[in-house]
Amino acid sequence: MVSFKALAALFLASSACAAPVETEGTSIARDLAKRGDVPGDVWVCYDYDWQGKCSNFIVPVNGCVNFQDYYPFRPEDLPAGSGRRTPRSIGPAHNMWCLVYRDFWCHDQFGGTFSNPGFNRIDGVKSIHCWY
Repeated sequence: MVSFKALAALFLASSACAAPVETEGTSIARDLAKRGDVPGDVWVCYDYDWQGKCSNFIVPVNGCVNFQDYYPFRPEDLPAGSGRRTPRSIGPAHNMWCLVYRDFWCHDQFGGTFSNPGFNRIDGVKSIHCWY
């Protein structure tokens, strides 16, 4: 099982976003295009089971994804900007739901703020809160 710290490290390491991650032979970039997500959209994902804590992390929609075992939501489950949540299993003890944001602001645990699509302040990755 991949730890949350490992996922956070992958997020930081992949901020430049090279080639899209291939998942089960399907390009995430192609999947994004089919769903109608565009660069500047953001997935904000919450997993209440990592180490028994409520954790969250952000995934920029720019043709790549930052960790291998992310289970994408379907557009019919979660229309962009709707604020609805959909549970998704990403492991035996992990129940995650995601939101899609078009316009949003985030702040990290140190009080820094950043807006879509900059993602310059990820040092508070375990305590990021977003709204729109």
